[in-house]
Amino acid sequence: MAGSLAAMVRYGYDDDYWDKYAEQVRSTSLSDVSQAAKDYVHPDRLVWVVVGDREKIEEEVRSLEYGEVTFLDVDGNPITE
Repeated sequence: MAGSLAAMVRYGYDDDYWDKYAEQVRSTSLSDVSQAAKDYVHPDRLVWVVVGDREKIEEEVRSLEYGEVTFLDVDGNPITE
């Protein structure tokens, strides 16, 4: 309950936001979702973050050919190979 109220305050939702929420979700069409994806999802700007044992996953990650592979340490600093 507290989380829902906090969201209402933070995002300026109307008092009846949660009362209408389920119906709004049910009334969302495939066309609405497709348009939102076109408006907000830009594959050319995606960044993938993969965490794991480098020796076990590096070859498979590179084989995906999603672009440049950069290694970072636990503090987010680039690791020079």
